[in-house]
Amino acid sequence: MSRIRLPFAWTLGGMMAAASFAGCADGNGREGPDRRADIQEGACVQQGATEPDSLASIGCRVDFDVLASEPLDTSIPGARSVKVVLDQLDNDALHFQNSTKYKVHYEFAAENLSVQEGLPLVSSLSEFNQTEYSVPDRRFILGAVTRSDVERARS
Repeated sequence: MSRIRLPFAWTLGGMMAAASFAGCADGNGREGPDRRADIQEGACVQQGATEPDSLASIGCRVDFDVLASEPLDTSIPGARSVKVVLDQLDNDALHFQNSTKYKVHYEFAAENLSVQEGLPLVSSLSEFNQTEYSVPDRRFILGAVTRSDVERARS
């Protein structure tokens, strides 16, 4: 089993998503929205009016919201999700993909990561699905950061 080093942006995105679950108590026993005052956002990465195909990091809630879509599995009420691609052949380049424009990892990888000089083309959909989700020495590590907004789910 290979050891994966996750860049700071990955952990920041995961912490932002996990920290915003309403109803979860912090170490001081506080619950829900009152805890949100303790969360310090970083500087937003997204600049400009056009939605990007991806961002290398998520610095603030606006960045997350620009990239997020309703997850394909809608079993979590009020959830929004951003798909993530870690390219191990490109020095662990991290891509938080525009999950509204690219519904699945393959669509993003085929359009954006096949054109990089010196790296192999992204394979067909069937080969991608057979290798990139399960083969130990695959090129991509694929995942998603999901944020559940309980208040949004109630409306």
